[in-house]
Formats: sequence, structure tokens, C-alpha cells
Amino acid sequence: VTMSYALLEDAPRTDAPRIGGSCVTRIVTCIAAVLGVTTAVAVIDYVRFTRSFEPNGKLVAPVAFKDQPFGWQAHSINDLRQWRQLARKSPRSTLSIKLDPNTWETGKGFQLTHNDPMPGVTYNTSDEALVASEDILINFPQLNIRIAMCFKAGPSGPADPCDGSDTAAAWIKEVDRFYSKAEDLRMHHRGRFEVVLDGIAKPYKCLSTKWVPWVSTWIPLDHSPWTAMYVGDRFKILNLPDQEVLWALVAEGDYGVFRTGDYPMQVWEPDNQERLLEYAQAFISGPHKSSPELLFDYATNIDPMMWAVLTAGATGAAWNQALGTAVPAASGLSVTPTGSLVVLHHGEAEDAAPTYTGVRAEGGVFGLLTPEAPQPIPRGLVFRDHTVVPVLRKSGSIDLVSPGLHPHMETLPAAPGARAVAVTTSGHAVVLVDDGAGGLGARRINHTTAEWAEPHWRSQPFPAGRIASVAAVEGESFVVVASNGTHLYGAAAEGAWSFLGVGGNVSMTIMGGSDPVVALVADGGFCFNSHGDHASAKPKVCDKNPEPCPYALDATLGRLSKFRSAIAQGDQFSVCSDTLMHGTFSFGTRPHVALAIGPGKAPGAGDMLAVVVAHEPSPENVATCSCGTPIPREGNVVIDGFMVPLPN
Repeated sequence: VTMSYALLEDAPRTDAPRIGGSCVTRIVTCIAAVLGVTTAVAVIDYVRFTRSFEPNGKLVAPVAFKDQPFGWQAHSINDLRQWRQLARKSPRSTLSIKLDPNTWETGKGFQLTHNDPMPGVTYNTSDEALVASEDILINFPQLNIRIAMCFKAGPSGPADPCDGSDTAAAWIKEVDRFYSKAEDLRMHHRGRFEVVLDGIAKPYKCLSTKWVPWVSTWIPLDHSPWTAMYVGDRFKILNLPDQEVLWALVAEGDYGVFRTGDYPMQVWEPDNQERLLEYAQAFISGPHKSSPELLFDYATNIDPMMWAVLTAGATGAAWNQALGTAVPAASGLSVTPTGSLVVLHHGEAEDAAPTYTGVRAEGGVFGLLTPEAPQPIPRGLVFRDHTVVPVLRKSGSIDLVSPGLHPHMETLPAAPGARAVAVTTSGHAVVLVDDGAGGLGARRINHTTAEWAEPHWRSQPFPAGRIASVAAVEGESFVVVASNGTHLYGAAAEGAWSFLGVGGNVSMTIMGGSDPVVALVADGGFCFNSHGDHASAKPKVCDKNPEPCPYALDATLGRLSKFRSAIAQGDQFSVCSDTLMHGTFSFGTRPHVALAIGPGKAPGAGDMLAVVVAHEPSPENVATCSCGTPIPREGNVVIDGFMVPLPN
């Protein structure tokens, strides 16, 4: 029986209680007939995806961080300029990437593009992917790399590589050439490099003995024999789309050989938070229960930082939790040494008494959050041997808040023209003021006389109209980032402004010694990574011009020296930058960022950096610019947090 896979792609993504709808039932009936599974079994005994997670997105029984089986495959990363950042973001020792070899030129490899190539665009090639793989293997010795080659027929390739045509023969010959080069790389880096067959190159029919020992994905009705579910052979990776029909059929067969396999099960390409959590719950309550060593990967187009936030309820390795309607809007955030949080509130009125909400984290960073009632912040001497949280009042006066579950603060006198305040790595305050010439000046306070000194640093005039939001940090050097409401500009020691990207309200913080880690977050960011961006043939991801997405929350991370270098070189914030880590991690507005060392270890036993952000939630049904769909949150404060290996 011949059946078009397009039928499955057109199937509605219904919720489990509606799985018996007539359209889905017809599809199940058809597939069941083809595969010899009774319709009654396929539909009535369908293993439904549960909704057993709380409204804040936490599973009822989240998996402990050290045991969590979930990970990601970076999907359709055909613009190889993204690979180094992916390596820096990888929490696992194996970096998994899927590519889309499309049309080819004999002896030069396959063009890498999901959709058919367009004239005038220079695409990366499969040969260049091997060069990029070796770059990762050499420069990231703690990582292995697995690339899944999802070969497309393209506009000139064979729909069936086994049809005996000259086109099929030429296509096979070019894959043979790639295979030879890839095997050389695999042998040179034994145990660290692997290629997986996907698309029309699966070991099926005339290709069953080709390109050994490469394993293959298994997708029913897509160049994959049904019998492989039970005998395996080279089909080692269960790789199903976000379609409940297929997952139901595979579950009915107890997942075949894949339940005890050496590779993660894989679903492509959900980016809806509710769906992500449903798959996690189904996996934990299903195949993982009987095979606790089994892993589960999401083949995803969203940034790994967003994947971590949206799956926080399943992994226990991130935060995505609303604090409830009783907690006022945040004016600052800190992480205590025990991993709990302090959320500051200053209110809109100038005479509003500052308060704070202590938020206990059960077990430390990324533990279940429990907010306490807001309390006044008492006044007292702030110790400046650690980072403090500064809050600029409308009057220009500055509250320096000492972190801890029971914080205290001191108020510094107003600085005329104050626009923002930063703290140094030693905890001393630096205020940014209008310099009267269209730029900014940085002034330090003399804590003996309580007077602000003359500016020790000045910027050039701001190049983009009025400064709407500004943030700064200072270690052994000074960095300031300002927004005109939609676009970001940065200035460093020399005072010249460079365009950095898009963003509205900005927040920065600093952690560490002589070259500390810096985190910058901004709302109104730009989402580079989405299904549409990765599938599009033009422009390529790294050639896109950022446009503000009102509620997209972006994070940029790196050492202070790297921020200075990016500003000096005009290196825009991007997922393609080789200077800083960058990406969209959530949705909301008015963010405040804090840093801590996270639980667990990075590949190679290095530390993990925990990035924690308090922000206001985005409105329900807000446009997310095709970049993930979060569960709506209520209240004034959402806590998001994720981890990346500590930047070097």
C-alpha cells in the first residue's frame, strides 16, 4: 500500500481527549490497516499524553536534575556560523546537530538548506560541515559531535535513490564521496565523531548495506521499514514528528527495540511549551519507567536557552515559575549563597517604601520556588566585599541593597542627571549621568564624604535619539549598554558607541574576579532561531537583520573583556557571534538579571553558570514572532532561569 507522508503532516495537532475526532480516526484507521494493527487497539488503547502539571508549568513530580533524561538536537542548523555558540551552550558531552543536504555539485558536496535553494545565495556545504565538525572537536575537547544528515531530494535529486536512474546513481556517488571524507574524520577522532543517516539516505532497499557503520533514524512511512521497529538492524533512533497518531502506534508496540536502545528517542519539532511538557510526562510515565537509562531528545529549532526555560517543569534544571498575584513588580533581583532569591520592589511612587520578597528555593538553585510575604527593607551598612544590587530612584538617589534572605540597604545621595547605576566587582557604586552634551558620564561616590566625584569616563554623544534605558558594569574596565527603546548601543573605555542589536528595557550584572562574567538581558529582542528561520532558504540565519519582537527576552553572556571586544569591533549580538553567547530565552518585559554558579558540572567537569531573570509576564495570546509558545502566566513577576557552561 502506498501512502503519502503528507497525510500525516496535515493531521491536526489535537489534544489527547480529542484524539477520536473523525479526521484523526481516519488516519489511524489507514495506518493501522497498512501496519497490521487493529484500529480498536490503536485508538481505544491510545497512551494519552497527560496534563499532570501545575498551572505554573511544573510537573507534579519533576525529575531530579542529576537524573533528568531530557536533551536537545539542534535542528536544521545549516548556517555553520552558529555551531560554535551551540558548542558553548551544550550541557551534554555530545553535541547533536541535524543538517539538510539538498542539491549537490559533483565533487563539491551538498548544499545545506532545508527548503530548496534560491539563486544568489551561497550556502554552506556538506564538506564544510566536516570542517566545522573538526573545529568543534579541536577547540572543544570536552565535546563529542553527532550530525544527522537529513538528505533531501531537492529540485534535481532522486525522490527514490533506488529507482535505477542516472540521477540516483550520481546522487549515490556524491554521498559515497562524503562518506569517505567523513570516515577519515571519524577514524582520526575515534569515539568523538558520528554521522547518522536520515531523509532519503536511510539504509533501506538498495541502500541497506551502504555507508556502514553509520546508524539511521527510523520514521514510519519515510524510507523506514516497519519491521525495523522490532529487529533494529541499523535503524537505531526513534525519530517521530509531533503527531500523536504515530506516537500512539509506536507505544502500542511497546516502542520495539528503541525502548532499550543506545540512542535517545527523539520528537520533532514541538516549540509549544504545553506540548513539550506533555511529551516529557508521557516519556517519564511510559518507556522511561521500565528503561530508566533511556534518554529523550527534542529536535528543536528554538534556542537551547529557551528550550531549557520551556522544559523547566520537566527537567528540574531551569526555572519558569510565576510568583503569584501577591508579589509586586520587581525592581531588582539577587541570588543568595544558598540558591534562594531576593526580589526587590520599589513601586512607582517616589516615597514608596522599598520592600523585598524572599523566595526560597528547595535544595538550592532550580529548586521549587516558594515566595514569602513582601517585607520592608531595613536600613544598615552595606558590606562591599561582594556584589550588591543597585536601584535608581526617580529622585536620582540610589538604594544599594545587600543580598541575602534578610537584606538591608543604604541610600546614596542623588546625582544630578542620573540615568543608571552600576556596581563594580568590589561592590562600589558607579552612576551614569547625562553629561550635558548628548552623552553619558560615569561618576564614583566618595564613601567618606558621600559626594559624587567628577566623571572619570565620558561617552560620545548617543547616536540614536533619546536614551530610554541604560545599564552598565565595571570590573577592571567599564561597559555601558543603552537603548533608544528599540535598538541597543554599547560603549566601553573609549566612549564610542557601536550598534549591538535590538532591545528595549535592559539589565546587566557582573560576577567574578579580574575578568568577570557579564550578563545582559533585554526585552524587545529578536529571535534568530525558529522553524521558519531554519527552514527558509533566504536569507540565511546569520544574515538576518534583527527586528524587535516586543516581548522576546534576549540574553547575552560572556566575559567583560569579550563585551569590550564586541563593542570595539562592532560585533552585533547574534547567535552567530564568536565573541559572546546570545539567544532568546523567554517572553515578557522589564527584566532584571542575576547570576550564580548552577548545580551539576559542564562537559569536561567545568562549572555551570546559572542565569536568573525576574520579569513581568507577557500578555496572554501575545505574538511571539513564531518563536515558541509559552504557557500564560499570572501575576507581576515570573522567574526564569537556565544554565550554560561557564564562559571562558
